[in-house]
Amino acid sequence: MTVEDGQVYLIAPDWSASARGMSSEAVRAEKERARAAMAARVEEEIATESNRRFILKLESPRATSAGARSVLSLLADGPSVAAALRERGADAIQPVLCAADAEAGRDPETGLLYTDIFRYFRFFWSFPTTAPPGRSMSYLIRDAGQPGSPVCGLLCVASPVPRLSARDSALGWSAQWLECAVVALEFPVESPREHLESVDALWRSKQADRHATSVVDDVGAMLGFPEAKGPAALAAALQRCTPLQRARRAEGVRARILSDLRSEIADAVRLISFDGFGFDHDFALERPSTARARLEKRRDGAVQRWLDSRRSAVADGVGDRGVREPDDDALKDASKDPLFLKKRVVQALRLLAAWEEIAPREGERAGDRLREEVCGTSADTTHLTGGARVSRAARFALLQRQNRLVASQVLDVCVCGAIPPYGPVLGGKLAALAALSREVAAEYFTRYASRPSEITSQMAGQPVTRAAELLAMTTTSFFGVGSSQYERLSVRSRDGSDVRWRRVGHSRGNGTLHFSARTAALIDDLLTVETGRRLITSRFGEGPSERLRKIRDGLTRLGVDADELLRHGMPRVVYLAEVRAGAARPGARPAPGSWKREAPTFDDVSAAWRDRWLRSRLASTPAAIDEVAAFSRVNALLGQRLRARRDRR
Repeated sequence: MTVEDGQVYLIAPDWSASARGMSSEAVRAEKERARAAMAARVEEEIATESNRRFILKLESPRATSAGARSVLSLLADGPSVAAALRERGADAIQPVLCAADAEAGRDPETGLLYTDIFRYFRFFWSFPTTAPPGRSMSYLIRDAGQPGSPVCGLLCVASPVPRLSARDSALGWSAQWLECAVVALEFPVESPREHLESVDALWRSKQADRHATSVVDDVGAMLGFPEAKGPAALAAALQRCTPLQRARRAEGVRARILSDLRSEIADAVRLISFDGFGFDHDFALERPSTARARLEKRRDGAVQRWLDSRRSAVADGVGDRGVREPDDDALKDASKDPLFLKKRVVQALRLLAAWEEIAPREGERAGDRLREEVCGTSADTTHLTGGARVSRAARFALLQRQNRLVASQVLDVCVCGAIPPYGPVLGGKLAALAALSREVAAEYFTRYASRPSEITSQMAGQPVTRAAELLAMTTTSFFGVGSSQYERLSVRSRDGSDVRWRRVGHSRGNGTLHFSARTAALIDDLLTVETGRRLITSRFGEGPSERLRKIRDGLTRLGVDADELLRHGMPRVVYLAEVRAGAARPGARPAPGSWKREAPTFDDVSAAWRDRWLRSRLASTPAAIDEVAAFSRVNALLGQRLRARRDRR
């Protein structure tokens, strides 16, 4: 930050997105710089009056049948854990997975609510906490090998962020992926190798991250050769088929991709209530131009009604949160709310415009039509444009697929790591493996398979449930450099296949992580004063990233470059674990299976962690036990940080 001629200039710091060429000391310094950058936000959060009271409450002893207990009882004693490790080795730690949601009740040892225990230990993280939107499940990992079963790790899985470029490309939801896949399918049936190698090289040349996966591998799986990794292996597999079989396989994949893209748009149309529009879904899909013309006449009025309702929200000072226990009548009423009427009209117009472009034509061949939608009028297979020539309709279909799966069948590991003193003995890797256990997938299915999706149901005017069979998990590392707890981690399913965490790229380092709560509140007040209405009301259904949208709008109104100031520049490594390989990609037909039945149990995961990781750690790094022994649980209490903050002031 500099001041020149009465002007304040801010320049975002440069952060490393790779440890390549960095010494171990430089990597540690980079991580410490990231922690320091977030320290003010973390301290701000802990020091709020509500959190301060909460922390002191949990640290205050309370009478139980076993005597006076507090959250201190759930922190392991470092010297005791170290002594047990020296005596019993890896068997000294006996992990147990424990649900920590509101329905989980109380810990019998301390009488504390499990959800409060999770909240307390979440403050140990170097980054500020955020309540995950949408679906979420929280867990404590406890060590039954120690008295009182102290907490040794935390895990929370939740609905992912709507957009994450590295993840979206790896799962086949980007125009860039679609273009490359379609071009790869244009291989000469007589000699496919040279073409596949060329496409693979073109794809890799356009990837900013060397960890990006090859689309050619995805094409191989869709062609029926999932084990063929790389263009040479895929070409060899194809050569074992006759030229006619190769051509038929390629045309079959094209037909499936096109069918999936169309289905995404048609299904999304049918999930919008057309009540009050004067026509039904069949009419709209058969005559999209006529339906769009009628909706155009309604759009301005619907948007104005919504704007007027935002003025009312300012006057009332409150906003409702939608339908919490939906029934048919309540959902029909909710779909006519100004917000959802506007959303229904606008979304229907977008979908029907895409459907009009991609709908079947008489006498078409699937392969020809797909080439036209993806490659334009000439199927040029000599170069890739990064998806620039993919049609608007195909892009919109990919977006619908992404929205559907992100909302229901992909989870993000948003909290995952060890609680001290279990970090030096790789407790973070245990938590990362626990996310892939059968208990998590089964609980997710049990909880959400029959629960109506709130926003989708209000858009449809009737209860709508989403599939809850888990397909993939994603996460991001805390830091953009150095080793991560997700590296080289895999679990084996009951069918013998390995599911592993793998790098797929880096995030771009944009967001609101670096804005204080007071800044966000002042911007919120500014928007209300400037507009006279609350266009962003924090209401469920207004859209994702409510805090981001408010800050962006406020910065723009202040006359500063919002894009520049929203770039905190701290990239994170993006990891992906596909529990149903390839299932998220359009055109894929994965083998049937269910992760909630085929995944290893948490006990299996724990045993594998002890054998593969903990024993090796104890053997290779004896100092890890010394680090555990040096841990003081009293000094680790959050109350100590509050007192230190008070003394500094």
